[in-house]
Amino acid sequence: MAASDIDIERELKSLPLETTALLNRADSGRVVSRWLLGLLITLAAVLFLPWQQNVQGNGAVTALSPSDRPQQLQTRIDGRIETWFVSEGQFVRKGDSIVRISEIKEDYLNPNVLPLTRQQQEAKESAIAEKLNKARALAEQMAQLEQQREFKLQQTKNKLLQYQAEVRQATLEDSVARDQLRRRDRLFRDSLGLVSVNDLQAFQIRVQSAAAKLVEKQQMLAITQTELASIPAEYGEKIAKSRSDRAATLAEVSEGRSDVA
Repeated sequence: MAASDIDIERELKSLPLETTALLNRADSGRVVSRWLLGLLITLAAVLFLPWQQNVQGNGAVTALSPSDRPQQLQTRIDGRIETWFVSEGQFVRKGDSIVRISEIKEDYLNPNVLPLTRQQQEAKESAIAEKLNKARALAEQMAQLEQQREFKLQQTKNKLLQYQAEVRQATLEDSVARDQLRRRDRLFRDSLGLVSVNDLQAFQIRVQSAAAKLVEKQQMLAITQTELASIPAEYGEKIAKSRSDRAATLAEVSEGRSDVA
């Protein structure tokens, strides 16, 4: 060892330092290790100690329990949740009661509400039954109108065939009468005395009568043709009105049933 090192060691020993004395001990390494281990354990324990951090922000405060939160029921009758029988996250079985609800309007607390509601329901059901009867009556009316239309068509067609035959007969009679008048007129002109004036006038009257009868039959035929053409429109309008009334009645029945349900 050099002289300078010996002098430094002597000088350190002469100083009153506990650290220096501790380092010069034989177990100084174990002591330092224990101190370091204790320090690490202390730091690790500090990391797990509860601590609080404050931050600023915007938000809404809500209750943790559902029973403490405002509860609204979107139903036809306004109500509220009166009591919760379960908590959030709790297991339930089929048939378990979860909540108890109650009305919040005094109108529904009337003891006569149920009888009045039953009366209203019975009145609606009676109205539905009447409308169903009306719908059935309209359906029967439609069927009768269709039968009347077919009967009227067939009747008018038969009348049309009859007038067509009468027109042909009247046309033939008019043609025969005119032919006879031409012959009588020729005889009256060619042979004096064979055909009298009265006979000639009688044939002229016969021709006029045949012509008038032909015109009458032709007019009747035209009227019948017009009547036949108007039957589908006439009965079609009536049937369409009955069908429209029946559809409107069934729509009212459907609406009434939805109200009753």
